[in-house]
Amino acid sequence: MFKLGVASMSGSFKSIFVHGVLKGLGEQLQKIDVFAACSSSCIPMAYASCNELEKISLDYWIQCAKFKREGRSMSFVSKWSIKTMMSDLSEMLFDYDNPLLLISVSRVINEQAKLLTQTDQASRLGRKLLLDAAKNIEEWTKENLISEVYSRSDYFGKKYTPENIQDVFYSSSRMLHAWPEAGAIDGQAYIDGCYTEFCPITPLQNINCERVVAILTEPIPVKKNLTSSLPLIGKYMEHKTKIISPDFDLKEIGVDFASVSDDGLRIAFELGLEKGRQIRFDD
Repeated sequence: MFKLGVASMSGSFKSIFVHGVLKGLGEQLQKIDVFAACSSSCIPMAYASCNELEKISLDYWIQCAKFKREGRSMSFVSKWSIKTMMSDLSEMLFDYDNPLLLISVSRVINEQAKLLTQTDQASRLGRKLLLDAAKNIEEWTKENLISEVYSRSDYFGKKYTPENIQDVFYSSSRMLHAWPEAGAIDGQAYIDGCYTEFCPITPLQNINCERVVAILTEPIPVKKNLTSSLPLIGKYMEHKTKIISPDFDLKEIGVDFASVSDDGLRIAFELGLEKGRQIRFDD
């Protein structure tokens, strides 16, 4: 059913690289059947899935960076981004003539963890998980989270609707240490998809995509999720997957998770654009 799928990694402002890659891929007129997005990469992936990537420009990213420099929270930046996107795409996201868009989220599965993630204790827990990530300590995420996928059809997982879709996009991007506003979908607690899978290749595997392009926001190798020691791509998907990633950490040019320069954004976009143009699908 699905010949080609594109999965994109989380990355906050580094997702400008994903935007560039998607534009480069689009110039080759290659038909993409399904997009699987995580966290901040959901915004450019949503535009691409609706064949409206030209509606989101570099100015969008520059405005997000401006908000951050003004002291706005990442929750504010995320919700402003989602509101902007919905004004462009609210109907097209539910158009079955467009490619399928899957959004990866992490569901919180027990009550104690919900209290930690949905209250003012979230920031402290988020900082702890960043320390766990540096040591590949996985216990908390394994015990308290599961990966889920939302799409316009409940055949592929859970269903996003006009009523909950903004909550789905926000929850997928909510990092505990820097997003103060809690994320919930239909009364259930959720946090950023990267806590369970940095780049949602598994959902594309589950629907039997013949070929996969994985757009990463970090140089390889990349691990499966924030705290995991496992590689992102398992043996089954290695032969099916083309990886597009920056050759160096984008923070070297001024694009980091929560701090960014306008010049860095421009350079990162161009790097992604060139990478996207280089991919070939005839081998």
